[in-house]
Amino acid sequence: MRGFDDTRELEERIRAQRTPGQWKALWVSFVGFTIVSASVPVVLILALRDRLPDPMATRVGSGGDPSSSMSVTANLIGLPLITVLTLGMLTAIFSPRLARLSTSKSVPPVGLVGAFNAGTGGLLTGAWCGIVHTNLDVAGWTETQAGAEIWVYMVTGALLGGLLGWCGDRALSVRGVRGRGGPDQRPAPQ
Repeated sequence: MRGFDDTRELEERIRAQRTPGQWKALWVSFVGFTIVSASVPVVLILALRDRLPDPMATRVGSGGDPSSSMSVTANLIGLPLITVLTLGMLTAIFSPRLARLSTSKSVPPVGLVGAFNAGTGGLLTGAWCGIVHTNLDVAGWTETQAGAEIWVYMVTGALLGGLLGWCGDRALSVRGVRGRGGPDQRPAPQ
């Protein structure tokens, strides 16, 4: 692998190799996973509204006891907003760094950006599912008890999301949506 003398040379290489199809795939990956991740807490809260306390416990301490709460309305607005801002910030920060890992013309590496976006979205979705689960069927937010299930939700969401993103990004790449084109042709015999 060849080293780069300065960052400018690397940035120019990445910019030159990235095609409109790759930008489109990155945008589809980010927007698609963000919409799914941001809508899950809204759907859960609205579907289970009659079984949730108002306000809801939103943070628990190390012993599993609740330490802060928000109203259901604030959760309906706040959780999707946190998801969109977090995924947007992380995608903006890490997508160029993921692109630097590539040594081929498929910049960013095929599957890696999709796995990152979906894995992060899955992690947040798991956290929101854990929050809703710990608040189910309790009289008030101070009575909630959280255990390891929140971590199980988060890790499972991250792993499933990452796998889904990897497979989806690879499928886009195979179809040529990411600008890679078709498979390489063998050179004609001479």
